[in-house]
Amino acid sequence: MNGPLKKSARMSFDDYLAFEEAATTRHELIDGVLFAMSGGTDVHNLICTNLTVLIAGPLIGKCQVFQAAMKLRVDPRIDSDGYYPDILVSCAPTDRERLYRKEPVLLIEVTSPSTARLDRGEKRLNYLQIPSLQEYVLVAQDIPKIEIMCRSEAWVTRELYPGDVLELDSVGLKLPLSAIYQTITF
Repeated sequence: MNGPLKKSARMSFDDYLAFEEAATTRHELIDGVLFAMSGGTDVHNLICTNLTVLIAGPLIGKCQVFQAAMKLRVDPRIDSDGYYPDILVSCAPTDRERLYRKEPVLLIEVTSPSTARLDRGEKRLNYLQIPSLQEYVLVAQDIPKIEIMCRSEAWVTRELYPGDVLELDSVGLKLPLSAIYQTITF
């Protein structure tokens, strides 16, 4: 992600939606400030594609799965944050706004050295406040490692490595890390 697009007054979520519909590049809205999104690497895109294929097929007719193109509205009361998660899964039949989702059960970010701080910091703090969210997953693209945060009485974090299986209880799926990282060489 690049620096702020503009330093003027904070933008509301509704203004952000209108801006994005006319924009030729994607932006995230963080605390009312627009940030232009940079393009991903080949490894980032391959991992996102692998995850989408592994998750979307079994969930057809049950949940909606989006890869990097659906905005997430974190908290309507705050009205100043909008993100494009790498993978967003929403299963609520009431969560069907045309331009965004607000009730995800699963969010996945594929991290790089340049995005890890934001994914583990600001995004994590905001995502974990979403009442419907059951799991937040961070998939490293530079090493075969996955962190999964699961909601129980408190958020519990586990790390997974080659040979492990990513269990996504929120959607009832088990994904071997070898399938997520297939075609990737480190």
